[in-house]
Amino acid sequence: MAENTEHKHEPNYLEYRSKHKGLMGWLTSTDHKRIGLMYFYGMMTFFLSGVVMGILMKLELISPGEQLMGAQTYNAL
Repeated sequence: MAENTEHKHEPNYLEYRSKHKGLMGWLTSTDHKRIGLMYFYGMMTFFLSGVVMGILMKLELISPGEQLMGAQTYNAL
């Protein structure tokens, strides 16, 4: 008796088939795994931008006077 060696390839969540492809497919997805990844990427983006702005503000305050940026730029951060 011969064994069936063909395996049906089940798509994972990164190969999820939807009406849209590419970025639009990710943005309009209802797959909970994709939504979780989008939340994670968004969280990391905003966290890292906050860290960079915090470092810039601390570098500006190292010594009196203007170091890296003007007063208006510092206030905008």
